[in-house]
Amino acid sequence: IYLSDTLTAITGDLVVSSCFNNSASPYCGLIHRQDTTSRQPGQVFLINTPVVNLGTLNTSGVDFTMRYKVPHFNMGSMDPGDFQVGLNSSYTSTYKNNARTTPPPASRAHRPSTTPAPTASSSATSRGCAARSR
Repeated sequence: IYLSDTLTAITGDLVVSSCFNNSASPYCGLIHRQDTTSRQPGQVFLINTPVVNLGTLNTSGVDFTMRYKVPHFNMGSMDPGDFQVGLNSSYTSTYKNNARTTPPPASRAHRPSTTPAPTASSSATSRGCAARSR
């Protein structure tokens, strides 16, 4: 089984490092700063960490089912009924879950101003300034 575009949570660290390494990264739009009229212009006050379709899942294995029905029998005047025995088993030979850590192509990038997405909440403090992600 191969699945693409599985749900992957984007972490605040990934957003910040991607934007730091490449100012044209689609993740830069997820960092929100104080405007010029605030007491601390440019200060990061929010880092969005959305859940997006980026990863892949590849798995292989065998599902095995066995059933046996005991032949009907009578015990004199008493009828014990029908009996069945079953076994279900699964063997997973490979399971590869790749939560991609590189930004998607620009055409698939998350655009917070136009595309709402479910978000995960967390908070972090870095370099003396509080940054809250949601």
